[in-house]
Amino acid sequence: MHADPRRLGVHAAIEVPDETAGELPLYVDRDTDLEPCGVRALIRQAAKEYRNHHRRLALAKQSSTRGGFVLLIGGSSVGKTRTAIEALRAVIPNWWLLRPNDAHHVRRVAENPPRHLVVWLDELQNFLGRPDGLTAATARALMDNGAVLVGTLWSVRYQAYTALPSSGQPDVCGNDRELLRLAEKVHLDKDFTRSEQERAHEVAEAGDQRVATALKSKDYGLTQVMAAGPNLVAAWRNADPYAGAVLNAAIDATRLGVQSPLNAELLRAAAPGYCDPSHRATAPSNWFEAALAYATARHNGAAALTPLAPPDTMGQISGYRVAEYLQQHAGHERRDATVPDTCWQALTDHLTDPHDQTRVGAAADERLLFPYAESLYRKAARDNSSYAARQLVELLAGRGREEEAIEFLHHHVDDGDPYAARRLVELLADQGREEDLRALAEAGNSY
Repeated sequence: MHADPRRLGVHAAIEVPDETAGELPLYVDRDTDLEPCGVRALIRQAAKEYRNHHRRLALAKQSSTRGGFVLLIGGSSVGKTRTAIEALRAVIPNWWLLRPNDAHHVRRVAENPPRHLVVWLDELQNFLGRPDGLTAATARALMDNGAVLVGTLWSVRYQAYTALPSSGQPDVCGNDRELLRLAEKVHLDKDFTRSEQERAHEVAEAGDQRVATALKSKDYGLTQVMAAGPNLVAAWRNADPYAGAVLNAAIDATRLGVQSPLNAELLRAAAPGYCDPSHRATAPSNWFEAALAYATARHNGAAALTPLAPPDTMGQISGYRVAEYLQQHAGHERRDATVPDTCWQALTDHLTDPHDQTRVGAAADERLLFPYAESLYRKAARDNSSYAARQLVELLAGRGREEEAIEFLHHHVDDGDPYAARRLVELLADQGREEDLRALAEAGNSY
Protein backbone atom coordinates (compact mmCIF):
# COMPACT_ATOMS: atom_id res chain seq x y z
CA MET A 1 0.00 0.00 0.00
CA HIS A 2 1.74 3.16 -1.25
CA ALA A 3 -0.76 5.76 -0.02
CA ASP A 4 0.56 8.81 1.85
CA PRO A 5 -0.41 8.42 5.55
CA ARG A 6 -0.77 12.19 5.94
CA ARG A 7 -3.37 12.27 3.15
CA LEU A 8 -5.19 9.41 4.86
CA GLY A 9 -5.61 11.42 8.05
CA VAL A 10 -2.50 10.85 10.18
CA HIS A 11 -1.80 13.96 12.25
CA ALA A 12 1.33 15.99 11.63
CA ALA A 13 3.94 15.06 14.22
CA ILE A 14 5.82 17.36 16.58
CA GLU A 15 8.94 18.96 15.20
CA VAL A 16 12.31 18.46 16.87
CA PRO A 17 15.87 19.25 15.77
CA ASP A 18 17.68 16.75 13.53
CA GLU A 19 14.46 15.13 12.27
CA THR A 20 13.24 15.51 8.70
CA ALA A 21 10.18 17.79 8.67
CA GLY A 22 7.04 16.18 7.34
CA GLU A 23 8.19 12.58 7.79
CA LEU A 24 6.34 10.43 10.30
CA PRO A 25 8.11 9.13 13.39
CA LEU A 26 8.82 5.42 13.65
CA TYR A 27 5.73 3.43 14.51
CA VAL A 28 5.42 2.00 18.00
CA ASP A 29 3.62 -1.34 17.92
CA ARG A 30 0.42 -1.32 19.94
CA ASP A 31 -0.77 -4.33 21.89
CA THR A 32 -3.67 -4.75 19.51
CA ASP A 33 -1.19 -5.26 16.66
CA LEU A 34 0.03 -8.44 18.31
CA GLU A 35 -3.12 -9.86 19.93
CA PRO A 36 -4.94 -12.89 18.47
CA CYS A 37 -8.14 -10.84 18.18
CA GLY A 38 -6.43 -7.51 17.52
CA VAL A 39 -6.62 -5.19 14.55
CA ARG A 40 -4.19 -7.08 12.32
CA ALA A 41 -5.81 -10.44 13.07
CA LEU A 42 -9.24 -9.00 12.26
CA ILE A 43 -8.05 -7.51 8.95
CA ARG A 44 -6.33 -10.79 8.10
CA GLN A 45 -9.53 -12.68 8.82
CA ALA A 46 -11.58 -10.26 6.70
CA ALA A 47 -9.18 -10.62 3.79
CA LYS A 48 -8.74 -14.38 4.08
CA GLU A 49 -9.38 -16.28 0.85
CA TYR A 50 -11.69 -19.27 0.94
CA ARG A 51 -13.55 -21.57 -1.45
CA ASN A 52 -17.10 -20.40 -1.99
CA HIS A 53 -19.08 -23.57 -2.80
CA HIS A 54 -22.47 -21.89 -2.99
CA ARG A 55 -22.71 -18.54 -4.70
CA ARG A 56 -19.88 -19.23 -7.16
CA LEU A 57 -20.37 -22.95 -7.75
CA ALA A 58 -20.93 -22.36 -11.45
CA LEU A 59 -17.48 -20.79 -11.72
CA ALA A 60 -15.67 -24.00 -10.80
CA LYS A 61 -14.81 -23.09 -7.22
CA GLN A 62 -13.40 -19.72 -8.13
CA SER A 63 -11.45 -18.15 -5.28
CA SER A 64 -13.16 -15.29 -3.48
CA THR A 65 -12.54 -13.25 -0.34
CA ARG A 66 -14.39 -13.12 2.89
CA GLY A 67 -14.76 -9.36 3.32
CA GLY A 68 -15.28 -7.53 6.59
CA PHE A 69 -15.43 -4.26 8.48
CA VAL A 70 -12.87 -3.30 11.16
CA LEU A 71 -13.49 -0.15 13.21
CA LEU A 72 -10.93 1.46 15.52
CA ILE A 73 -12.56 3.44 18.36
CA GLY A 74 -10.91 5.88 20.74
CA GLY A 75 -10.42 9.52 21.66
CA SER A 76 -8.76 12.14 19.51
CA SER A 77 -5.07 11.65 18.72
CA VAL A 78 -4.73 8.24 20.36
CA GLY A 79 -3.25 6.68 17.22
CA LYS A 80 -6.31 5.13 15.54
CA THR A 81 -5.46 6.19 12.00
CA ARG A 82 -1.75 5.33 12.18
CA THR A 83 -2.52 1.95 13.75
CA ALA A 84 -4.99 1.14 10.98
CA ILE A 85 -2.54 2.15 8.24
CA GLU A 86 0.29 0.09 9.72
CA ALA A 87 -2.05 -2.89 10.02
CA LEU A 88 -2.98 -2.66 6.34
CA ARG A 89 0.67 -2.33 5.36
CA ALA A 90 1.55 -5.39 7.41
CA VAL A 91 -1.35 -7.63 6.36
CA ILE A 92 -2.52 -6.67 2.85
CA PRO A 93 0.08 -4.26 1.43
CA ASN A 94 -0.74 -5.01 -2.21
CA TRP A 95 -4.49 -4.36 -2.09
CA TRP A 96 -6.17 -1.40 -3.76
CA LEU A 97 -7.19 1.39 -1.39
CA LEU A 98 -10.18 3.70 -1.90
CA ARG A 99 -10.43 6.92 0.07
CA PRO A 100 -14.02 7.96 -0.78
CA ASN A 101 -15.18 11.55 -0.86
CA ASP A 102 -18.59 10.79 0.63
CA ALA A 103 -21.24 8.08 1.04
CA HIS A 104 -22.42 8.54 -2.55
CA HIS A 105 -18.90 7.69 -3.74
CA VAL A 106 -18.99 4.48 -1.67
CA ARG A 107 -22.38 3.51 -3.11
CA ARG A 108 -21.09 3.91 -6.67
CA VAL A 109 -18.09 1.68 -5.99
CA ALA A 110 -20.29 -0.92 -4.25
CA GLU A 111 -22.15 -1.49 -7.52
CA ASN A 112 -19.05 -3.10 -9.08
CA PRO A 113 -16.07 -3.16 -6.70
CA PRO A 114 -12.67 -4.44 -7.85
CA ARG A 115 -11.11 -7.45 -6.19
CA HIS A 116 -8.76 -6.87 -3.28
CA LEU A 117 -10.23 -3.51 -2.28
CA VAL A 118 -9.84 -1.65 1.02
CA VAL A 119 -12.44 1.09 1.63
CA TRP A 120 -10.83 3.69 3.91
CA LEU A 121 -13.39 5.27 6.29
CA ASP A 122 -11.23 7.39 8.56
CA GLU A 123 -13.40 9.83 10.56
CA LEU A 124 -16.45 7.63 10.02
CA GLN A 125 -18.73 10.32 11.47
CA ASN A 126 -18.38 12.17 8.15
CA PHE A 127 -20.36 9.33 6.55
CA LEU A 128 -23.04 9.06 9.27
CA GLY A 129 -25.77 11.13 10.88
CA ARG A 130 -27.63 12.15 7.72
CA PRO A 131 -30.32 10.68 5.46
CA ASP A 132 -27.87 10.31 2.56
CA GLY A 133 -25.16 8.74 4.72
CA LEU A 134 -23.49 5.36 4.43
CA THR A 135 -25.95 2.51 4.94
CA ALA A 136 -25.57 -0.99 6.29
CA ALA A 137 -26.85 -2.30 2.95
CA THR A 138 -23.97 -0.64 1.08
CA ALA A 139 -21.44 -2.01 3.56
CA ARG A 140 -22.88 -5.52 3.18
CA ALA A 141 -22.73 -5.26 -0.61
CA LEU A 142 -19.04 -4.38 -0.43
CA MET A 143 -18.26 -7.14 2.04
CA ASP A 144 -20.21 -9.70 -0.01
CA ASN A 145 -17.81 -8.87 -2.85
CA GLY A 146 -14.76 -9.36 -0.64
CA ALA A 147 -13.94 -5.74 0.22
CA VAL A 148 -12.40 -4.86 3.57
CA LEU A 149 -13.76 -1.71 5.22
CA VAL A 150 -11.50 0.00 7.74
CA GLY A 151 -12.74 2.97 9.76
CA THR A 152 -11.98 5.15 12.79
CA LEU A 153 -14.38 6.88 15.17
CA TRP A 154 -14.22 8.85 18.42
CA SER A 155 -15.51 6.99 21.46
CA VAL A 156 -18.05 9.68 22.34
CA ARG A 157 -19.46 9.61 18.82
CA TYR A 158 -19.68 5.82 18.85
CA GLN A 159 -21.70 6.06 22.07
CA ALA A 160 -23.97 8.71 20.56
CA TYR A 161 -24.66 6.72 17.39
CA THR A 162 -25.34 3.48 19.25
CA ALA A 163 -27.54 4.95 22.02
CA LEU A 164 -31.20 3.97 21.81
CA PRO A 165 -33.69 6.86 21.45
CA SER A 166 -35.83 7.95 24.38
CA SER A 167 -39.36 6.64 24.49
CA GLY A 168 -41.55 8.40 21.94
CA GLN A 169 -38.64 10.11 20.18
CA PRO A 170 -37.77 9.44 16.51
CA ASP A 171 -34.91 7.03 15.95
CA VAL A 172 -32.60 9.26 13.93
CA CYS A 173 -29.57 6.98 14.37
CA GLY A 174 -31.21 3.66 13.45
CA ASN A 175 -29.22 3.17 10.24
CA ASP A 176 -25.97 4.26 11.89
CA ARG A 177 -26.51 1.76 14.69
CA GLU A 178 -27.20 -1.02 12.18
CA LEU A 179 -24.04 -0.16 10.24
CA LEU A 180 -21.88 -0.11 13.37
CA ARG A 181 -23.21 -3.52 14.39
CA LEU A 182 -21.52 -4.94 11.28
CA ALA A 183 -18.08 -3.84 12.43
CA GLU A 184 -15.49 -5.71 14.45
CA LYS A 185 -14.46 -3.13 17.05
CA VAL A 186 -10.97 -2.37 18.29
CA HIS A 187 -10.69 0.09 21.19
CA LEU A 188 -7.52 2.16 21.61
CA ASP A 189 -6.77 3.87 24.91
CA LYS A 190 -5.03 7.23 25.16
CA ASP A 191 -2.54 5.82 27.69
CA PHE A 192 0.09 3.34 26.57
CA THR A 193 0.27 0.06 28.44
CA ARG A 194 3.53 -0.95 30.10
CA SER A 195 4.50 -3.15 27.14
CA GLU A 196 3.66 -0.33 24.70
CA GLN A 197 5.78 2.06 26.76
CA GLU A 198 8.67 -0.40 26.63
CA ARG A 199 8.42 -0.62 22.85
CA ALA A 200 8.28 3.19 22.65
CA HIS A 201 11.50 3.45 24.66
CA GLU A 202 13.13 0.96 22.28
CA VAL A 203 12.11 3.15 19.33
CA ALA A 204 13.47 6.24 21.11
CA GLU A 205 16.74 4.49 21.89
CA ALA A 206 16.97 3.52 18.23
CA GLY A 207 17.24 7.23 17.44
CA ASP A 208 13.75 8.67 16.91
CA GLN A 209 13.91 12.01 18.73
CA ARG A 210 10.20 12.74 18.35
CA VAL A 211 9.28 9.62 20.26
CA ALA A 212 11.97 10.43 22.82
CA THR A 213 10.57 13.95 23.27
CA ALA A 214 6.99 12.67 23.60
CA LEU A 215 8.03 10.16 26.26
CA LYS A 216 9.22 13.03 28.48
CA SER A 217 5.71 14.46 28.78
CA LYS A 218 3.85 13.59 31.97
CA ASP A 219 0.60 15.47 31.26
CA TYR A 220 -0.41 13.94 27.91
CA GLY A 221 -0.32 10.54 26.27
CA LEU A 222 2.48 9.80 23.85
CA THR A 223 0.26 9.92 20.79
CA GLN A 224 -1.31 13.23 21.83
CA VAL A 225 2.11 14.78 22.32
CA MET A 226 3.21 13.42 18.97
CA ALA A 227 0.23 15.13 17.38
CA ALA A 228 1.19 18.46 18.97
CA GLY A 229 -1.79 18.38 21.30
CA PRO A 230 -0.12 20.26 24.17
CA ASN A 231 0.96 23.05 21.83
CA LEU A 232 -2.58 23.48 20.57
CA VAL A 233 -4.00 23.70 24.08
CA ALA A 234 -1.28 26.20 25.04
CA ALA A 235 -2.06 28.29 21.96
CA TRP A 236 -5.73 28.35 22.97
CA ARG A 237 -5.00 29.30 26.57
CA ASN A 238 -2.44 31.97 25.68
CA ALA A 239 -4.39 33.62 22.89
CA ASP A 240 -5.07 37.36 23.11
CA PRO A 241 -8.72 38.42 23.66
CA TYR A 242 -9.53 38.53 19.95
CA ALA A 243 -7.87 35.27 18.92
CA GLY A 244 -9.36 33.66 22.02
CA ALA A 245 -12.80 34.91 21.02
CA VAL A 246 -12.49 33.43 17.53
CA LEU A 247 -11.22 30.11 18.88
CA ASN A 248 -13.92 29.85 21.55
CA ALA A 249 -16.59 30.69 18.98
CA ALA A 250 -15.29 27.89 16.73
CA ILE A 251 -15.08 25.44 19.66
CA ASP A 252 -18.62 26.27 20.82
CA ALA A 253 -20.06 26.04 17.31
CA THR A 254 -18.51 22.60 16.91
CA ARG A 255 -19.72 21.29 20.26
CA LEU A 256 -23.22 22.56 19.45
CA GLY A 257 -23.30 20.33 16.39
CA VAL A 258 -21.68 22.05 13.40
CA GLN A 259 -19.79 19.54 11.28
CA SER A 260 -19.29 21.59 8.12
CA PRO A 261 -16.33 24.01 7.84
CA LEU A 262 -16.94 27.21 9.82
CA ASN A 263 -16.83 30.15 7.43
CA ALA A 264 -15.07 33.40 8.27
CA GLU A 265 -18.28 35.45 8.32
CA LEU A 266 -19.75 33.20 11.01
CA LEU A 267 -16.63 33.43 13.20
CA ARG A 268 -16.40 37.23 12.77
CA ALA A 269 -20.05 37.69 13.76
CA ALA A 270 -19.83 35.30 16.72
CA ALA A 271 -16.60 36.59 18.27
CA PRO A 272 -17.74 39.91 19.88
CA GLY A 273 -19.81 38.12 22.51
CA TYR A 274 -16.65 36.47 23.82
CA CYS A 275 -14.92 39.83 24.47
CA ASP A 276 -15.59 42.19 27.35
CA PRO A 277 -16.79 45.76 26.60
CA SER A 278 -13.32 47.32 26.96
CA HIS A 279 -11.77 44.91 24.46
CA ARG A 280 -14.61 45.54 22.03
CA ALA A 281 -14.16 49.29 22.39
CA THR A 282 -10.40 49.20 21.78
CA ALA A 283 -10.33 46.53 19.06
CA PRO A 284 -7.97 47.47 16.20
CA SER A 285 -9.37 47.58 12.69
CA ASN A 286 -7.65 44.32 11.78
CA TRP A 287 -8.60 42.42 14.95
CA PHE A 288 -10.27 39.59 13.06
CA GLU A 289 -7.54 39.10 10.47
CA ALA A 290 -4.88 39.04 13.20
CA ALA A 291 -6.96 36.62 15.28
CA LEU A 292 -7.46 34.30 12.33
CA ALA A 293 -3.74 34.40 11.51
CA TYR A 294 -2.93 33.37 15.08
CA ALA A 295 -5.54 30.61 15.11
CA THR A 296 -4.29 29.12 11.83
CA ALA A 297 -0.58 29.39 12.67
CA ARG A 298 1.12 26.01 12.97
CA HIS A 299 2.41 24.95 16.37
CA ASN A 300 4.94 22.12 15.97
CA GLY A 301 3.19 20.88 12.87
CA ALA A 302 -0.47 21.49 13.77
CA ALA A 303 -2.86 24.45 13.85
CA ALA A 304 -5.78 25.22 16.15
CA LEU A 305 -7.92 26.08 13.12
CA THR A 306 -7.25 24.33 9.82
CA PRO A 307 -8.36 26.14 6.64
CA LEU A 308 -10.28 23.93 4.20
CA ALA A 309 -10.83 24.35 0.48
CA PRO A 310 -14.09 23.82 -1.43
CA PRO A 311 -14.22 20.58 -3.46
CA ASP A 312 -12.11 20.57 -6.62
CA THR A 313 -10.67 24.04 -6.08
CA MET A 314 -7.22 25.44 -5.38
CA GLY A 315 -6.23 28.50 -3.40
CA GLN A 316 -9.69 29.15 -1.91
CA ILE A 317 -10.91 28.72 1.67
CA SER A 318 -14.45 27.55 2.34
CA GLY A 319 -14.07 27.56 6.11
CA TYR A 320 -12.13 26.34 9.11
CA ARG A 321 -12.18 23.26 11.34
CA VAL A 322 -10.99 23.03 14.95
CA ALA A 323 -8.11 20.60 15.53
CA GLU A 324 -9.56 17.38 16.95
CA TYR A 325 -7.48 17.22 20.12
CA LEU A 326 -8.12 20.87 20.93
CA GLN A 327 -11.86 20.39 20.32
CA GLN A 328 -11.97 17.37 22.60
CA HIS A 329 -9.97 19.11 25.34
CA ALA A 330 -11.44 22.62 25.15
CA GLY A 331 -14.94 21.38 24.35
CA HIS A 332 -14.90 19.39 27.58
CA GLU A 333 -13.71 22.41 29.56
CA ARG A 334 -16.41 24.60 27.99
CA ARG A 335 -19.22 22.05 28.32
CA ASP A 336 -20.97 24.18 30.97
CA ALA A 337 -20.02 27.57 29.54
CA THR A 338 -22.80 29.89 28.40
CA VAL A 339 -22.76 30.44 24.66
CA PRO A 340 -23.21 34.18 23.98
CA ASP A 341 -26.09 35.49 21.88
CA THR A 342 -23.68 36.64 19.18
CA CYS A 343 -22.69 33.03 18.57
CA TRP A 344 -26.29 31.78 18.41
CA GLN A 345 -27.19 34.60 16.03
CA ALA A 346 -24.15 33.95 13.85
CA LEU A 347 -25.04 30.27 13.65
CA THR A 348 -28.62 31.16 12.76
CA ASP A 349 -27.54 33.65 10.09
CA HIS A 350 -24.61 31.85 8.48
CA LEU A 351 -25.14 28.09 8.66
CA THR A 352 -26.26 26.69 5.30
CA ASP A 353 -26.11 22.91 5.76
CA PRO A 354 -29.54 21.60 6.89
CA HIS A 355 -27.94 18.90 9.04
CA ASP A 356 -25.90 21.54 10.88
CA GLN A 357 -28.98 23.74 11.24
CA THR A 358 -30.99 20.87 12.68
CA ARG A 359 -28.31 19.84 15.19
CA VAL A 360 -27.72 23.41 16.37
CA GLY A 361 -31.48 23.99 16.46
CA ALA A 362 -31.83 20.98 18.76
CA ALA A 363 -29.05 22.37 20.98
CA ALA A 364 -30.90 25.70 21.21
CA ASP A 365 -34.17 23.85 21.89
CA GLU A 366 -32.58 21.95 24.79
CA ARG A 367 -31.43 25.25 26.30
CA LEU A 368 -34.94 26.77 25.93
CA LEU A 369 -33.62 29.27 23.37
CA PHE A 370 -36.76 28.86 21.30
CA PRO A 371 -36.38 31.79 18.86
CA TYR A 372 -33.01 30.49 17.66
CA ALA A 373 -34.29 26.92 17.56
CA GLU A 374 -37.34 27.93 15.53
CA SER A 375 -35.34 29.92 13.01
CA LEU A 376 -32.81 27.11 12.51
CA TYR A 377 -35.52 24.44 12.20
CA ARG A 378 -37.40 26.55 9.64
CA LYS A 379 -34.30 27.00 7.50
CA ALA A 380 -33.50 23.28 7.61
CA ALA A 381 -37.11 22.36 6.86
CA ARG A 382 -37.03 24.56 3.74
CA ASP A 383 -34.21 22.32 2.50
CA ASN A 384 -36.46 19.26 2.95
CA SER A 385 -35.11 18.12 6.32
CA SER A 386 -38.04 16.05 7.57
CA TYR A 387 -36.54 15.74 11.05
CA ALA A 388 -36.23 19.53 11.34
CA ALA A 389 -39.85 19.86 10.20
CA ARG A 390 -40.96 17.51 12.96
CA GLN A 391 -38.95 19.34 15.57
CA LEU A 392 -40.43 22.65 14.44
CA VAL A 393 -43.97 21.31 14.76
CA GLU A 394 -43.31 20.04 18.28
CA LEU A 395 -41.72 23.35 19.26
CA LEU A 396 -44.70 25.35 17.96
CA ALA A 397 -47.27 23.02 19.53
CA GLY A 398 -45.38 22.99 22.82
CA ARG A 399 -45.38 26.79 22.90
CA GLY A 400 -49.16 27.05 22.43
CA ARG A 401 -48.90 27.96 18.73
CA GLU A 402 -51.02 25.09 17.43
CA GLU A 403 -52.51 27.13 14.58
CA GLU A 404 -49.06 27.79 13.14
CA ALA A 405 -48.16 24.13 13.56
CA ILE A 406 -51.37 23.09 11.78
CA GLU A 407 -50.74 25.48 8.90
CA PHE A 408 -47.19 24.19 8.56
CA LEU A 409 -48.36 20.56 8.61
CA HIS A 410 -50.93 21.18 5.88
CA HIS A 411 -48.12 22.02 3.47
CA HIS A 412 -46.19 18.87 4.37
CA VAL A 413 -49.26 16.64 4.09
CA ASP A 414 -49.49 17.78 0.51
CA ASP A 415 -45.91 16.55 0.04
CA GLY A 416 -46.86 13.05 1.19
CA ASP A 417 -45.16 13.11 4.62
CA PRO A 418 -46.81 10.37 6.78
CA TYR A 419 -45.68 12.04 10.01
CA ALA A 420 -47.37 15.27 8.93
CA ALA A 421 -50.58 13.39 8.11
CA ARG A 422 -50.70 11.75 11.55
CA ARG A 423 -49.61 14.79 13.58
CA LEU A 424 -52.09 17.05 11.80
CA VAL A 425 -54.92 14.71 12.80
CA GLU A 426 -53.71 14.69 16.42
CA LEU A 427 -53.61 18.48 16.67
CA LEU A 428 -57.02 18.91 15.05
CA ALA A 429 -58.48 16.24 17.35
CA ASP A 430 -57.01 17.98 20.40
CA GLN A 431 -58.88 21.12 19.36
CA GLY A 432 -62.12 19.28 18.60
CA ARG A 433 -62.20 20.43 14.97
CA GLU A 434 -64.54 17.76 13.68
CA GLU A 435 -65.25 19.36 10.31
CA ASP A 436 -61.55 19.66 9.48
CA LEU A 437 -61.03 16.03 10.48
CA ARG A 438 -63.96 14.94 8.32
CA ALA A 439 -62.48 16.83 5.36
CA LEU A 440 -59.14 15.09 5.85
CA ALA A 441 -60.85 11.68 6.05
CA GLU A 442 -62.74 12.33 2.85
CA ALA A 443 -59.49 13.37 1.20
CA GLY A 444 -58.01 9.96 2.04
CA ASN A 445 -56.11 10.59 5.29
CA SER A 446 -56.38 7.16 6.95
CA TYR A 447 -55.39 8.50 10.37
